[in-house]
Amino acid sequence: MTRIRPSEAPTQPPKRRREFPASVKRAAYERSRGRCEACDVGGLAFNAMQYDHVLADGLGGEPTLENCEALCGPCHQAKTSTRDVPMIAKAIRTGKKWRGEKVSRNPMPGSRRSGWKKGFDGKVTKR
Repeated sequence: MTRIRPSEAPTQPPKRRREFPASVKRAAYERSRGRCEACDVGGLAFNAMQYDHVLADGLGGEPTLENCEALCGPCHQAKTSTRDVPMIAKAIRTGKKWRGEKVSRNPMPGSRRSGWKKGFDGKVTKR
């Protein structure tokens, strides 16, 4: 699993997804020899394969052969929903937190963000 530094985390998903060129797809298909690189199911046609970024495009993955894997439909869906989407969401949350853009909905009671303050006499008043 590749780690992203908070300072490098994206602030939002990319506007336009970068697809693999046909030459990269062809090379990935030849490398896999028509088999899914995750579950090893064989006999898949070139058009039946789905070409996925190893490091997601939203996390800075380039559309290169080293970052391309040929997967069957179920494996691609499983990887996207269980790994890529949560990783991108976490990178966005972490980046916002480190940049100070995210504000807690439930601030700690008594903190400056809570709207209440406690005086030296113990009396609680609204800020």
